[in-house]
Amino acid sequence: MAIGAADAVKAAGIPSDRILIGGVDATPDGLKAMQHKRMAVTVFQDAGLQARRAVDDTLKLIRRETVQQYDWVPFELVTDQMSTTHFSK
Repeated sequence: MAIGAADAVKAAGIPSDRILIGGVDATPDGLKAMQHKRMAVTVFQDAGLQARRAVDDTLKLIRRETVQQYDWVPFELVTDQMSTTHFSK
């Protein structure tokens, strides 16, 4: 959606530095858009860790063990000032 917003800004003829666009997921396309100054930031969500925790919680529930109500997985802000090679797995 952030890339779509960047496309709309460009199509409207608005300079990219007038509107800051932020995305989510640190996708390869999003990282490329940041390199081309079409997006200001993105946020990396560790889907693998989210999935592992969901499976762990499911197994605990199957065993009738208690699980915490919220199982937070930290997000990581990604800017164009960072090396983004570890996000493009």
